[in-house]
Amino acid sequence: MQPSEVVRHLVLPIAEVSPGEWVSSVRAVVLREDSVLTMTNLDGDHILPGVRVEEGETHDEALWREVFEEVWVKLAIMDRIGFMQLRHTSHKPDDYPYLYPDFTWPIWAASFAGFRPDLMVDDGYEVSFRFVPFQEVSDLKLDGHESALLEAALAMRT
Repeated sequence: MQPSEVVRHLVLPIAEVSPGEWVSSVRAVVLREDSVLTMTNLDGDHILPGVRVEEGETHDEALWREVFEEVWVKLAIMDRIGFMQLRHTSHKPDDYPYLYPDFTWPIWAASFAGFRPDLMVDDGYEVSFRFVPFQEVSDLKLDGHESALLEAALAMRT
């Protein structure tokens, strides 16, 4: 069961990585030539594929695993571009096993390095993915923090 309300605070550029004990998952903006990886899940479109970090796993390893499993894409991770500080504002459900109420998502910029369809895992949440050309991104109705992160990832390329 997931808590229903979360407050987000985007921090750009990243000056320090938040303490590891606050990191619940890692996310990335994945660029390919003139497009960005866009995920469609049960809640809509987003450009921040991410994953919970497993015991003993680095942030890079977690991102590689997640993007492989969900969209068959190999990554070349460029650098951290920021992080999200999040806080649940509702009561913690008894069966909720994750960090509560405060947690952090380090956000990375990454570039597409190839497809690996043999590694896809259907998690029942992510429905599809596609690379959306930059000139069509405004049609996606992204949250403000996603637009800022896309701009930061694009700035890493130059």
